[in-house]
Amino acid sequence: MEGRARVVIVDACRSGAPVGSVTRLDGRADALPGWLRSVSSHGIGIAEAVGLARALDMLPERVEIWAIEGRGFAPGDALSPGVARAVSEVAGAIARALARTPLRPQD
Repeated sequence: MEGRARVVIVDACRSGAPVGSVTRLDGRADALPGWLRSVSSHGIGIAEAVGLARALDMLPERVEIWAIEGRGFAPGDALSPGVARAVSEVAGAIARALARTPLRPQD
């Protein structure tokens, strides 16, 4: 995140919402939901990564988090139809947002 003005994070989540639900969060908010604190297969959760960037004063001015509620998280699991739809919708929403607010060269 260092040196960026805007970061967009998209990840699967397990918050208890219906499969395929999308939650959009402002990563600069003081408190992120507890379900973002779980360590993922990446070795660190989103909340921890954002918190670390905040603590190191590397948090961009805009941090958007898009969390898509998943169903299965085992290696090799296929996307459910609801998750596949959500992925397509989120990709389109991000593309439209970036078209309205193009990134500056340092982004």
